[in-house]
Amino acid sequence: MRNKILCECLEVTEAEIVSAIRERGLTTVRQVTACTGAGGGCNSCHPAIRAYLAREAARAATPLEAQPA
Repeated sequence: MRNKILCECLEVTEAEIVSAIRERGLTTVRQVTACTGAGGGCNSCHPAIRAYLAREAARAATPLEAQPA
Protein backbone atom coordinates (compact mmCIF):
# COMPACT_ATOMS: atom_id res chain seq x y z
CA MET A 1 0.00 0.00 0.00
CA ARG A 2 1.37 3.37 -1.00
CA ASN A 3 1.47 6.50 1.13
CA LYS A 4 -0.24 8.55 -1.58
CA ILE A 5 -2.28 11.43 -0.11
CA LEU A 6 -5.92 10.70 -0.84
CA CYS A 7 -7.49 13.53 1.18
CA GLU A 8 -5.59 16.70 0.37
CA CYS A 9 -7.46 18.85 2.92
CA LEU A 10 -6.46 16.75 5.92
CA GLU A 11 -3.44 14.97 4.39
CA VAL A 12 -4.81 11.47 4.95
CA THR A 13 -3.04 8.76 2.98
CA GLU A 14 -4.44 5.91 0.94
CA ALA A 15 -2.77 3.48 3.37
CA GLU A 16 -4.44 5.07 6.40
CA ILE A 17 -7.86 4.85 4.78
CA VAL A 18 -7.50 1.24 3.64
CA SER A 19 -6.09 0.22 7.01
CA ALA A 20 -9.03 1.81 8.83
CA ILE A 21 -11.53 0.13 6.48
CA ARG A 22 -9.93 -3.27 7.00
CA GLU A 23 -9.22 -3.08 10.72
CA ARG A 24 -12.49 -1.50 11.79
CA GLY A 25 -14.83 -2.98 9.19
CA LEU A 26 -15.91 0.45 7.94
CA THR A 27 -18.63 0.52 5.28
CA THR A 28 -19.51 4.19 4.75
CA VAL A 29 -17.77 7.45 3.90
CA ARG A 30 -19.12 8.89 7.15
CA GLN A 31 -17.40 6.12 9.14
CA VAL A 32 -14.12 6.68 7.28
CA THR A 33 -14.37 10.41 8.02
CA ALA A 34 -15.05 9.76 11.71
CA CYS A 35 -12.06 7.41 12.00
CA THR A 36 -9.48 9.12 9.80
CA GLY A 37 -10.73 12.64 9.08
CA ALA A 38 -10.60 11.94 5.34
CA GLY A 39 -13.56 13.48 3.58
CA GLY A 40 -14.20 16.01 6.31
CA GLY A 41 -13.00 19.02 4.35
CA CYS A 42 -14.06 19.83 0.81
CA ASN A 43 -15.57 16.37 0.11
CA SER A 44 -13.75 15.99 -3.23
CA CYS A 45 -12.20 12.71 -2.06
CA HIS A 46 -15.58 11.09 -1.35
CA PRO A 47 -15.67 9.25 -4.73
CA ALA A 48 -12.22 7.78 -4.06
CA ILE A 49 -13.22 6.76 -0.53
CA ARG A 50 -16.37 5.09 -1.91
CA ALA A 51 -14.19 3.23 -4.45
CA TYR A 52 -11.92 1.94 -1.65
CA LEU A 53 -14.96 0.90 0.40
CA ALA A 54 -16.36 -1.04 -2.58
CA ARG A 55 -13.01 -2.67 -3.33
CA GLU A 56 -12.50 -3.72 0.27
CA ALA A 57 -16.07 -5.03 0.55
CA ALA A 58 -15.49 -7.19 -2.53
CA ARG A 59 -12.15 -8.33 -1.11
CA ALA A 60 -13.77 -9.29 2.20
CA ALA A 61 -16.47 -11.27 0.38
CA THR A 62 -13.91 -13.27 -1.64
CA PRO A 63 -12.63 -16.48 -0.01
CA LEU A 64 -8.96 -16.21 0.94
CA GLU A 65 -7.89 -19.01 -1.38
CA ALA A 66 -9.37 -17.10 -4.37
CA GLN A 67 -7.64 -13.79 -3.53
CA PRO A 68 -4.53 -12.81 -5.48
CA ALA A 69 -1.31 -12.90 -3.50
